[in-house]
Formats: sequence, C-alpha cells, structure tokens
Amino acid sequence: MPIHIRCRACTREVASAECDRGFRCSVCAARAAASADLAAYQRLWAKRARYGRRQVALEAIDAQLGRLAKRMAARLHERIPDGEAAAELLNGLLAEARQQADSVGGRILVPRHGQELVGGGARA
Repeated sequence: MPIHIRCRACTREVASAECDRGFRCSVCAARAAASADLAAYQRLWAKRARYGRRQVALEAIDAQLGRLAKRMAARLHERIPDGEAAAELLNGLLAEARQQADSVGGRILVPRHGQELVGGGARA
C-alpha cells in the first residue's frame, strides 16, 4: 500500500512516489519547470496581439510560439508520465497564458517606482 502525502503547492493528496523532493506533486513540479517558458509564451502572445492590430506579418512570431510550445511540451512530458495528462496540462497552461496576455490589452505593464501591479494596471 503506497504512502499518501499532500502536495505543498496544491494540497492535493498524492502517492509519495509521485512527489519530488520539495513535496510537490508531478503536476505542480511540471508547472514550476515550465514557468519560465510560460512567461515567455505570454510575452510573445502579447507581442503577436500588438502586431496583429497593426496588420504586420505574424509568421515569424507564430513560428516562435510553436517552438516555445514544443519546448514546454517536452519539459512537461519529462515530468508527467501520462502523455494525455501532460497534453491536457499544456493546453490549459497555454490557454491561461493567452488569456492573461489578452486581459491587459496586449501591453506589457511595468510598474514605476512606488507602484504595484493590481489586476489590469499599476496603482500607487
């Protein structure tokens, strides 16, 4: 009978064999491994939206997005043995990144000194 523990990130109960050293389940560990690529995907999606509004050719950005999605898929498949679950997680992460990039209007918000990012904008 396997030992079950709670994931420290999502508090889901999983088998101890499925956890990493930080007591995170395979899904949370895969999310952490893909977080840098996910941020880059979000920036590229926002850039694609900005270029699309100006009617600029998007082939190069689409190619970059495709390469980045393939790299993320490889990282997720390394961490999650079930291919279908890894693909489902990848699709969810990419949809979430696209939604976040679209929610700020395709702008990259940089807070000024003394400001913090709240929701869709910066405030003092």
